[in-house]
Amino acid sequence: MSTSEDAYGRLAGIVGPERISWSPFQRFLYSHDFAVVPKLAAIWWKLNPDIIVLPRNTSDVSRVVMVAKEMGLPVIPRGGGNTMAGDSVAVRGGVLMDMRSMNHVLKVDATAGKIEAEAGCVWLDAMKAAESAKLLLPIHPLLAPASTLGGTFCSGLPGYGALKYGSVKDWVTGWEIVLADGAVIDSTTMKSEGDLTPANMTSVLSGSEGTLAVVTKMTLKTLPAPEETKTLGYSFSDLPKAAGIIASAAASSPRPQHVHFLDGMHSRFRQILTAGSEPRTCEVFVVMDGTKDEVATGEKTIDALVTAAGGAKMPPNVAAETWAGRFNIFKARRISGGLVAIPATLPAKEIGNFAVLVKSLASSMKMNVAVTGLMMNENTAFLTPYYLTDQRRLKSQMALGFVQEMSYIVDDLGGRLRGIGFLNAFRLKYMLDEASKARRGIKHRLDPDDLMNPGKAGDGITRYRLPWFRKVHPSFTEVRLGLLGGMKRYTFSDKYDQPPKKTGK
Repeated sequence: MSTSEDAYGRLAGIVGPERISWSPFQRFLYSHDFAVVPKLAAIWWKLNPDIIVLPRNTSDVSRVVMVAKEMGLPVIPRGGGNTMAGDSVAVRGGVLMDMRSMNHVLKVDATAGKIEAEAGCVWLDAMKAAESAKLLLPIHPLLAPASTLGGTFCSGLPGYGALKYGSVKDWVTGWEIVLADGAVIDSTTMKSEGDLTPANMTSVLSGSEGTLAVVTKMTLKTLPAPEETKTLGYSFSDLPKAAGIIASAAASSPRPQHVHFLDGMHSRFRQILTAGSEPRTCEVFVVMDGTKDEVATGEKTIDALVTAAGGAKMPPNVAAETWAGRFNIFKARRISGGLVAIPATLPAKEIGNFAVLVKSLASSMKMNVAVTGLMMNENTAFLTPYYLTDQRRLKSQMALGFVQEMSYIVDDLGGRLRGIGFLNAFRLKYMLDEASKARRGIKHRLDPDDLMNPGKAGDGITRYRLPWFRKVHPSFTEVRLGLLGGMKRYTFSDKYDQPPKKTGK
């Protein structure tokens, strides 16, 4: 009996036969996340997990992890599958743990201003539960209807509301996790060991992408619902023209809850999908919340800044309608069937330069690249440039060279790529910071066998055991992507910004 067969039988005994699968089709469906994984990657990495498990509770998670450790199988925790760098993809096979069945809101405490839920609960459900108690969960991810609490926390990426309210980890007051040996610990009973304290553990779990532990429960603090929330929308001729107002709005007083921006290419993609929609240029959205007086004062301040910068204000209904659809920001993927987004942080003062350089790079590579982003704080922007792709076309593989060349632009402007998935391996030496170094040290202590979501943070270890093939050095990946990017410049231009041709019968 093979290891996978033995593991399947033992795990089925834990979760039940209806909550486990190893069918080829199911394994294929879990072989990618929101990112488009290159077909060539399947040569080096074992992207299909061996077994998919849907645990019902913390006990299931603990017992599954213990069996996997005993059998030397990797464990890959997965939330909504919305990560953008291959973060929740198996790269060495193993047991993929889909946490979405653990999706219950356990408690809403209006008096204490807290909400407790299982890690597989989607963020939108937690927001609605808070709203029903007249509370505000002030941070939410870009894809809140599908992003889980645990996945969002472990991604470490900013979301809507970050400008005024900070990061997700700032609102996490408690958690329960399962370690690589199956031990269950929580923030209230965890004993400090040296630098490994509950507070420090919260920090390192944020951005760990399941490489340290499986998060099973979370407690989040909330605020009383504001008296008023209002979305303001403005249009500019292009993103470089809007760059100054974006930074000024983020630094204005009273502080906006959120500042978001979308360039003209994003608008062109949207126009294809929305029949009869008017073409737009660059758009900037500013969300104000607080008392009615604070919102009114903030609106006057932003209006004056925009007028001085040559922008135009949108009708209130258009701004509100666009903001209501914010969770479907990447719906343009329906045009081609695939989309590659490249999350990065950048100094706010460089937004205009970034837009110009990316447009030039996209033009040279005969691509159409949209730039969207939000302000993390008054000095830092979080950008998600993206392009459409069709894996059936060879030039879509070549377009991956854009990711590498865009990363050089980000580096030169004082920013960095975000995410620790295996797709970012080529940037490892540029991406390491003090937080990631600390996380690696803690991982070695908590998971010495490297079974929790291995192959991430750019270690380049492949499915092969032969010395010559076991490890893909980041420099090799960098050279390969550079060659692909060079080839892309000699292909035909992408046409994803054009409406599809109508075919008659």
